Amino acid sequence: MRLTDATRTKAGAGQSGGLRGQGSRAGAALAFALGLLAAWPLGGCENTAKTSVAKATPHVSRLVQATSGDIQELERGLPKGARALGQELFPQEKQGVADAGVDAAASPPKQAGASALKDPQELKRVIEAVRAKDPDLRIAKSTFFAVADPSGKVLRNDQQQDLMAGKSLFDSYPELKAALSSKQPFVRARGSMPEASGIRGREDAQLVLASPIREGGKPAGEVKALYVSGWSWTSYCYRLENALKGWHQDERGEENGKPGKMPVAYVFAVVGDKVYGAPEAPQVNIDTIAGLKLLEHTQGDSVYSKELEITERSFGVVAQRAPALGEDVAIAILRSET
Repeated sequence: MRLTDATRTKAGAGQSGGLRGQGSRAGAALAFALGLLAAWPLGGCENTAKTSVAKATPHVSRLVQATSGDIQELERGLPKGARALGQELFPQEKQGVADAGVDAAASPPKQAGASALKDPQELKRVIEAVRAKDPDLRIAKSTFFAVADPSGKVLRNDQQQDLMAGKSLFDSYPELKAALSSKQPFVRARGSMPEASGIRGREDAQLVLASPIREGGKPAGEVKALYVSGWSWTSYCYRLENALKGWHQDERGEENGKPGKMPVAYVFAVVGDKVYGAPEAPQVNIDTIAGLKLLEHTQGDSVYSKELEITERSFGVVAQRAPALGEDVAIAILRSET
């Protein structure tokens, strides 16, 4: 990372020093011309960095607002989904059925629930159906929904290729154990499960919520399983980036009767001492954001900004805390004009 002013000074010194030794008027003229060419784009970059900061500042606040809405969708919807799953997967026998000596085949709801628990594809169908019926879960930005047994073993998620099946949630997210005994409607946890990663070949982690699935969906029913959902940070950055691109499309306007230019922009989640970006984010950009230590410069709802240069391109950086995602989480935008 090189600041624009320092880069311009170094470039100017290098250009003139290398040509001065030629000792000719042609060399001096060439040095002067090259000096102008070198200074012009860097001076322009300096201005575009300020533009990038100014335009990205309101956007980062909108993204932080979006994170609040995203987490609230899960906090509202997951307990309702857990109740529905309890009714579907663990229905209570009707009073008097057992005393009357009615066998299991005469109790279709109970039989259907047991069947789904033994058939991964049927359980996937049930998970999808429960999500589709709830208005919050239907639009939730989660990258997975899953059912786990009381030991924490994942029985099935809603993905076509279920890499999480058979894996232990509690190994990756120990705090989720509290959902088995807590009176709260859900428990939140952070951790890293490779099978829930949104990218290969790069570090990733997840934010996960779990609600208890009780027998019959009753508030006092025995906890039979856990309903779990969340997102990987890389996938969530991709979601935020898509929202940002939509705003850019709305604001681009026209230039000479043609659609205006779109900026280059990346969204990052700063989570503790880690930085996550969407899958297409260059590693150099991630490293640059990590080096800024943005959590040290952001507090409350204030927006931190900085102008900088990465690989000879001018960028503006803005960042703001996202308390809905955690006390040590911030959202950052890295933007460059085109």
